[in-house]
Order: sequence, then structure tokens, then C-alpha cells
Amino acid sequence: MKPMLSTDLNVADTTVEKAKIEVKNLNFYYGQSKALKDINLSLPERSVTAFIGPSGCGKSTLLRVLNRIYELYPKQSAEGQVLLDGKNILDRSQDLN
Repeated sequence: MKPMLSTDLNVADTTVEKAKIEVKNLNFYYGQSKALKDINLSLPERSVTAFIGPSGCGKSTLLRVLNRIYELYPKQSAEGQVLLDGKNILDRSQDLN
């Protein structure tokens, strides 16, 4: 009896999904204190992403940057790019409504 060998490979799909949101070189400040340092992140379309980590690690701060709500609070600022469909939403001329 001949041994059965399979040459079929189960290779994960390496197709790169189109990014819906891209964060590039993001820094965020509470006054003079840098809270987020050089964040780079790509979030694909049609996916669910969870931000997990210990208290105080920057999860909520990152979400405040993604929706630009930090602008409501004095002495908070962001540098870098947050691209939504290729448009930098940190540019104050971008209407988020």
C-alpha cells in the first residue's frame, strides 16, 4: 500500500484589504504632555477592530482623535495624519458631519 501524501496547502489569504482608516505618525498631547507617540495603524474596510489594554494606555485617547472630539477641550492637540477614505480628518477644513 502506497502512503497517501497531500500536496494541497492551506495557505492563509494574504490579500491586503483596502484601508478605511489609516493613522500615520500620530502624536497626541494633553498640554505639554505627550499621550500618544508615533502611532501608525491601518484599519481595513468591513471589519471589526477592538482596542484592548490596561487603564491609561491610550485607548480612549485614540478614539477621541479618530472622531476629533478632543477639539472640544482646551490644550489638547494632535499631530500627524488620520486618513478616512484617503482624506486627512485632522485637517480642520474637513467637515466630519
